[in-house]
Amino acid sequence: PESGGFFNWGDEVAYKVIVTDPDDADGVIDCSQVQVLPALGHDSHQHPMEQLSGCEGSIATGRDGGHGIESNIFWVVDVRYTDDGGAVGVPLTGYGLNLLNPKHVEAEFFDQTGRVGGTGGESDGVRTEQTGDTVGGGQNVSHIETNDWWSYDPVNFKGIDGVKLRIAKGFAGEGRIQLRWNSPTGPTLGEVVFQPTLKNGAPDWQTYSDFQIPLVNLPTETGALYFVLTQG
Repeated sequence: PESGGFFNWGDEVAYKVIVTDPDDADGVIDCSQVQVLPALGHDSHQHPMEQLSGCEGSIATGRDGGHGIESNIFWVVDVRYTDDGGAVGVPLTGYGLNLLNPKHVEAEFFDQTGRVGGTGGESDGVRTEQTGDTVGGGQNVSHIETNDWWSYDPVNFKGIDGVKLRIAKGFAGEGRIQLRWNSPTGPTLGEVVFQPTLKNGAPDWQTYSDFQIPLVNLPTETGALYFVLTQG
């Protein structure tokens, strides 16, 4: 699978390992020497789940009992290949690593934040706080001002045609968030326009609604996805 691709928990994700070895004169790769080590990623570490071998197969994307869906969890695919040592008879091992994202991503686990045209000070970018969303979620992104951005990396859009955001807006007026590629000022992939979310008829910062963003003409390569508040 492409690094940064997306899956649903419980999916069987097919993989195919492509190995090139310039020291292999006949060009034949011994797939028995390919190891695939899938692991459950959590924050900055990972929990090994099994050891597979061969150039093709599938990975079961389950979760263990200690990590709920509101945790910062994902899948790590670690691939290794050891050659036959070539003419000198000294085997070498090559490594590859892909990260896979769940389709349900908690917003607070962004990788970076800042502000377009900002000073780099503490006020630039977003923060997080305990959420009051009735469907849960742990924390929400907060203190978002115009031109603030937050990003996720790696991202690959294969099989994806839209994004759903859960948003609360506690004052009057229209809001806009743009999705941009590889930079907070990069190409715009989509935009959501949202209105105040109401509780008892008044805008409320902890009353949430879902907003859809259709996506078209998406990049095929893996990169970084930026969310930028351009209004509201």
